[in-house]
Amino acid sequence: MVNLSRRKIDERVLNKLFYILFHLLSKRTNKEDFMSVFVAFLSYSERIMMVKRIGVVYLLIKKIQKDRIQQVLSITRSTINKYELLMENDTNVQAFVKKVANKDNFSSVIDEIISFLYPPGTYGIDWKAAWERKKRIERRKAAGI
Repeated sequence: MVNLSRRKIDERVLNKLFYILFHLLSKRTNKEDFMSVFVAFLSYSERIMMVKRIGVVYLLIKKIQKDRIQQVLSITRSTINKYELLMENDTNVQAFVKKVANKDNFSSVIDEIISFLYPPGTYGIDWKAAWERKKRIERRKAAGI
């Protein structure tokens, strides 16, 4: 749970801060630069929270069953429903994620994130599926696909 101050920030200041954040994250030219900024400004739990949210939207676009999303990302059904409503009401979010999801390497990135969060041997996951995912990722890397 993220702890926010009860004191409100002026809307103009908040907009300027979002502008700065946008430029900090969008101007990164490679993965290492992005990750250094991402890790420097966000705690571990905040990073996991963001990745899970993006994962929910991506998996919903890919028409994955809600039960499976709930199981793989270890989130509640209400969170899945919240992001499903977000996608239905905000076509910009849906269009952006679809655009990114259609890129060739995006699905492999999601596979790698899931494999990193839930590697083979982790309590409560299907070990066979985790090993298959890990092998698939290694084959993709070896074959350059």
